[in-house]
Amino acid sequence: MNPGASRFNSRHRIKGIGAVFTLTTFLFSCSVANPPCKEPDPACDPVSAFFAYIYVLTDRWVAVGMTGNIATSPNGQSDWSSFNFPGTTLRAVNYGAQGFVAVGDTGRIILSPTGLSGDWTEQTSGTSDELRDVTFGNGLYVAVGGINGASDRILISFDGVSWMDRSLGLGNRLDHVIFANNQFYAVGQGGVRATSVDGFTWTNENIGPNPWAGIAFGNGVFLIADDASSMHTSTSFSGFPNITGSFTSAITDAVTFVPEKGVFFLSGDGGETFTTANGLGAAAQGDILTSTSSDVATNGSNVAVTNLAGAIHYSANLSTFSQSTVGAQDWFGITFARAPKVYGP
Repeated sequence: MNPGASRFNSRHRIKGIGAVFTLTTFLFSCSVANPPCKEPDPACDPVSAFFAYIYVLTDRWVAVGMTGNIATSPNGQSDWSSFNFPGTTLRAVNYGAQGFVAVGDTGRIILSPTGLSGDWTEQTSGTSDELRDVTFGNGLYVAVGGINGASDRILISFDGVSWMDRSLGLGNRLDHVIFANNQFYAVGQGGVRATSVDGFTWTNENIGPNPWAGIAFGNGVFLIADDASSMHTSTSFSGFPNITGSFTSAITDAVTFVPEKGVFFLSGDGGETFTTANGLGAAAQGDILTSTSSDVATNGSNVAVTNLAGAIHYSANLSTFSQSTVGAQDWFGITFARAPKVYGP
């Protein structure tokens, strides 16, 4: 053995042991000087304070709905726990760097780092317009809405607290927004569409013949569903996408791409469910859910769908669904995230 290496290893082993001893001594002395509280409280227990900074992430599904109703589940299929954060109806929810942001009627925006009960705060949006959807990308939250038949509303925020108005003057309400291909895309009533690279500057795209009911991106194509049983697909968002496929529901507001399955999933106003790989031809129909579908979220493989009258449906194969009844009021928005189970101070 190399004597120099032996001395090096011994010297650093002693330093390592010393570092552990020093940290242990510090934590022990703090604990003795400040006995643990009856309840965990980093403010009076340095040991708890040290470990409170460790983030533990867990699966969390969050749904929002009427009069500020919020529900959470660890698996999206069962174990739903609901509570009310009083206020106007919430229409959509998404997860970003600062946590969950939910938006809704009269410009309502609320924020939570965890999505759990007791952890939500009201924010000021600066508008009384209805906000219909929210997404997150490139460090930015983007919320869209407006007044149907009159005006659009686009709000952006880095932290979910301070919001800036970047409305485009489209003359109609935006209902859906996604982040894909490192860019934001929004669609809405009257066929209006808009796109932005940075969230600050938006471009008015061509107007379609019917209101756009949902949008998703996957397999290299955009799929936009209208309110006349048609799917429009294109590899580019610019220009007007032609009708390439159909479904048997009139409207499908719940649209997403499920990457691990490699297919788009859609659900409509009659509770019908559909899948398609590319939006070409007739979409394959699965179960018919108990009521109108409002939104859908995926964990990459499975989906959960929010419905009216308290129903939330879940499927692992995108065809056969199980139902959970969570209260009696309508659920509108839903999202999935790997969210903090323990959130430090």
